[in-house]
Amino acid sequence: MPGLAVRPFVPQYAAMRTSYRRVLAAAAAVTIMVSLGAWPAVAVEDEVVDPPADQPQPLEDPTDPLPAASPSSSPALELSSAGPAWTAPKVQLLAGDDRFATAAAVSREGWPDPVPAVVLASGQDYPDALAAAALAGVVGGPLLLTGQASLHPAAAEELERLTPETVYIVGGKKAVSAPVADAIEDLGAGVERIAGADRYETALKVAGAVVELGGDPSVVLLASGAGFADALSASSIAAGLLHPIMLLAEGTDPAELAEQLQALGAGKIIVVGGAAAVPDAPLSALEDYERIAGADRTATAAAVADRAREMGLDGTPALASAETFPDGLAGGAFAGAIRRGPVLLTGKAQLAPAVMEWVAADQPERIVQLGGAGAVGQLAACQLASGEARSWRCVEEELARQGYNAGAIDGKVDHQSPWAVFALQKVAGIKVTGKFGDAEWTALASAPTLPARHPELPGDHIEIDLARQLLLVYRGGDMAHAFHTSSGKPSTPTVRGIFTVYRKLDYRNASNMYKPIYFYKRYAIHGYPSVPLHPASAGCARMYDGDADMLWPMVSMGERVAVY
Repeated sequence: MPGLAVRPFVPQYAAMRTSYRRVLAAAAAVTIMVSLGAWPAVAVEDEVVDPPADQPQPLEDPTDPLPAASPSSSPALELSSAGPAWTAPKVQLLAGDDRFATAAAVSREGWPDPVPAVVLASGQDYPDALAAAALAGVVGGPLLLTGQASLHPAAAEELERLTPETVYIVGGKKAVSAPVADAIEDLGAGVERIAGADRYETALKVAGAVVELGGDPSVVLLASGAGFADALSASSIAAGLLHPIMLLAEGTDPAELAEQLQALGAGKIIVVGGAAAVPDAPLSALEDYERIAGADRTATAAAVADRAREMGLDGTPALASAETFPDGLAGGAFAGAIRRGPVLLTGKAQLAPAVMEWVAADQPERIVQLGGAGAVGQLAACQLASGEARSWRCVEEELARQGYNAGAIDGKVDHQSPWAVFALQKVAGIKVTGKFGDAEWTALASAPTLPARHPELPGDHIEIDLARQLLLVYRGGDMAHAFHTSSGKPSTPTVRGIFTVYRKLDYRNASNMYKPIYFYKRYAIHGYPSVPLHPASAGCARMYDGDADMLWPMVSMGERVAVY
């Protein structure tokens, strides 16, 4: 036809058109299979998938039938109880926001009315305050703590309330500066400073002042000046019975020590701590002395508490930290002078065995806890108040604090308990069993965590550890929650890579997937009535239904999920 350009037939062009049509048809087929969820489960390494922009996010899907859930299958959990039990005492907590506020709280409880004198020492180091317990007892006032450069507001407030005529500052100006003394005088109190060239000379001068003010040197307590624990355990005896405390330095000359004790008019000498703390050599010139010591600082404190009972301190005991000194400093004077009881020391993570044994034998009706969770941990405090070494309620509380789903905190083993224990065992790297015994208790007390394997992701993300069969929730870069999971079996492995949550369903779907959280194609994290200890799913990360209830609301759309 005129005017019509006709393109000549070229065979290779036809072949190219045919090949192109085939590629388009194949791509369309892949798209259909993916949308229908028919794509087979395959392992994909290091694939990053962005959330589909047009994917609907329904909370309900009326086209999906809602099947009845299969009966839940939760394994039994066997508890192994160990350790002593005691009549649960009433625990009084004396604590403030910091060491200075705690000392003020102790002061308010023990000395509600004005007093003639107060003792003030550094809250930033321990030696001077250790020697000051007997001084507080003999002057009839509390022991307050302050910073070095300025009078701490908590101490200032207490001084205004107590209106003492005299404040005894224990320690030199490097411990409590001259401006602190000036601030005290501005409040209308006189200041007397008792200080030596070092902690040992200061303690000796304080002991002398105690005797001059009416203290009782018929017993003198000797403890190491290189550590705080032993002298702290003796502080209630010092404050309650007005017996001075002396601190010993390594290499103290025996003759010099004997001369100092004689100058004090010392009668009986009680050495607190074992030979590692107070060696025999400095004591060699003494005619007679009694040593009180245990296998560790908590056992030494328990032995000192027994001795305090023998000496007449039959009142309410106090519990302080064996790991940090500040909260116990003011508490020793309070325990001895006001409550007429001994001081016990415990570790922070859990109640020390020596404390449990002592409380089980003594059966006190009340105990004062000195300091909050930073001094005596919540698990240890729960043990004390529960009257059991292995209280399951305390276990539930601690599991919950560490991010495990312990279920109802009611002291009863229930369907949720095993799954929380499985997760703890996996995080701690101990054998996964149906038991909670010594290994599990030790793990719980140590509060194990797993660092993020993908710290390059946002701080809030999820990791699925296929080797450990764990689902880990990270918040702010730190492990916040851990759940037992069962991933894909060998024939249908769980996809590996870094993905994005793109859909959440708040119900149980036709496949019995409870509250699924989709992160790649049809791969999801979801609840299921039973979750074995081995990979058994069709590719998803299964978790127990109760764990899905906990996880679902905390996961956000668009949150990253790393699977490895």
